[in-house]
Amino acid sequence: MKKLDNMMPQILEDLRVMRQQLYEAWELDDYFWQVNALVDQKPEMGKAGRFFLILKRTYTDSITVRIRRMVDQRKDVVSLWRILDALRRHSKELTRERFRALCSDESATTADKWFDELAGPGQDHISQKKVLEQQKALESAVESVLRYANENVAHIAASPTEEPTKYSEARQALLTTLKVLRWLRLLLERSGLRYPEPKSTDLNVFRRRWLEPGESNPDFRSLGALLGER
Repeated sequence: MKKLDNMMPQILEDLRVMRQQLYEAWELDDYFWQVNALVDQKPEMGKAGRFFLILKRTYTDSITVRIRRMVDQRKDVVSLWRILDALRRHSKELTRERFRALCSDESATTADKWFDELAGPGQDHISQKKVLEQQKALESAVESVLRYANENVAHIAASPTEEPTKYSEARQALLTTLKVLRWLRLLLERSGLRYPEPKSTDLNVFRRRWLEPGESNPDFRSLGALLGER
């Protein structure tokens, strides 16, 4: 069995990949809920036919399939669950002394306070139980979302057993997944989640009139038109 030091470069690279996946989901979540807040503020926008229904379905499918990746247990994939599983098997090497060295630019008091939050007060190393708690929190939070993704997004079940996931449920599962990522980043990188909030200029699209009064929708080639071409 490899020692953790030998495995750490790959673990950190896998964590970087997972962080990127979740930050993209975070960005999508920010913009979706900004639009949702605008619809709540201006109910007449919610009467735009199927537009917002399709937007909600797109959000739900995108978030659930990303969350599905986080708990994948297959050996040939990268996932948060597999990162946690590797750490669980080497938890005794995740020592307070190791964490202090990671926090070399912080005081020992600060490093110990953070490690107490990760491992429990006074513990010398991260226990398997602590890592397993993170795995179980991840599995529990995404359970219904995972069934929906397996039966309706990644695959189409012949006899689906899971009701369509509400977009609020998808968001709650994403929130829990981000908390697990935050735990891992503090433990392995002495870092938190520093995702930038959307810039105000990113939302200027909502302040602009897309079509002037009397202006027709621009022409585009629909799939129906393309299907009719030979």
